[in-house]
Formats: sequence, structure tokens, C-alpha cells
Amino acid sequence: MKINEKEIAQELQTLSDEDCFYYNKTTGELEYFNSEKENPNDLDIDEIDEDENFVALPSKYSIDDYEIMKDFMFAQEDKKIHDAIYDAIHQKGAFRKFRQVIEQAGILQKWYEFRDKEYEEIVKEWCETNGLEWE
Repeated sequence: MKINEKEIAQELQTLSDEDCFYYNKTTGELEYFNSEKENPNDLDIDEIDEDENFVALPSKYSIDDYEIMKDFMFAQEDKKIHDAIYDAIHQKGAFRKFRQVIEQAGILQKWYEFRDKEYEEIVKEWCETNGLEWE
């Protein structure tokens, strides 16, 4: 069974700090656990952790969104935009200021596309680490 990396990447982008997903290698389904470790299907997270048919997806803590913003900054050919992003991400409120800069520069959609590709790469690496195939 192949994993749809775009779908998984989208789910990862919606995670809060305490949420998590597990991939069921048998069914191809994702199991969601909220901050209280509750699951809509009444699965027990401790049992899932020990079951070899389930693989934990990367957590919010293992994904460095700040590093993705820096990579986006380095990808900018326009020096003014690059410098504005640099200034924004090196201040207090970096995420908010980053967004303001890219909105003002008219490159918000470009950012979304860049971020989506970065998350898809994270999913591909996760698949490789866990011996899973993707499409």
C-alpha cells in the first residue's frame, strides 16, 4: 500500500503541539489522537505504540517550521525580499512578521507552495525511515 505524501503532508500542517497521528500499515488509515491522547475510534495510544502495524507520523516538535522559513528566505532571488524576510525572522514575533513580509511582497502563494513541498519531503523521509512506499 502506497502513502499519498501530499495528503499526509497536509495533515502534518494541521497538527497542534499535542496532537499526533499514527499510520496503520495494514489498512492505510491514519489514526488521530488529541492532546488528551483520546482517539475517535477508542484506540489506546499505549497499545498502538507497541503494535508493529502502526507507525507514528512526525510530531509538530520534530518539524522545524523556522528552518523552512529560512530555506524560503534563501530561495528568494530578490535581495529586498530576502533581506526583509531576514529582518522579520530575527525579531520577536518572527512567524507573524514573516507572514506580514511575504503578504506585502505578494508571495504568499509562493510560500504555500514552497512549504507544501518541504512537508512532502519530510513525509518521504519518514516513509524511507519506516520502509513505506509513497506516491
